Amino acid sequence: MMMNFKDHYFKIPFIKEILILVIAISLTSCFGKNEISFCEKIDDNFKTQNCGNKFLTGNLPVLINSKKAFTNDKIVLKIYLLSTGHSEEIRSYSIKVEKNKKTAKFIIPMYQAGIYEIKAYMNKHIISKTQVQIID
Repeated sequence: MMMNFKDHYFKIPFIKEILILVIAISLTSCFGKNEISFCEKIDDNFKTQNCGNKFLTGNLPVLINSKKAFTNDKIVLKIYLLSTGHSEEIRSYSIKVEKNKKTAKFIIPMYQAGIYEIKAYMNKHIISKTQVQIID
């Protein structure tokens, strides 16, 4: 007698609920993240091209996605140089954003090679952080 997958595994108590919970958790982990993305190009509809964490020196397009809408009209972006052996803040930008939106784009000049940590703040709270490497 041949037993199929459904008959065998769905007779175990709570297996359906466990599978539904695992699927729900995995789906929600893909959406609604706070993140900073670096890309070669970001268009007006926030579509990106060639995103990553390693770029040549130059003007670097940046995209910020927030899981919650921005509560005011600016984000403070702080750039820390990590290549020196310790974290040293080298620049800070006040970036104008649209209140009640969840996405913003802008360009930052990155002309010194090194490894950087970028932190985005709103109302003095970090909303996202990431690292990027700039090479000559």
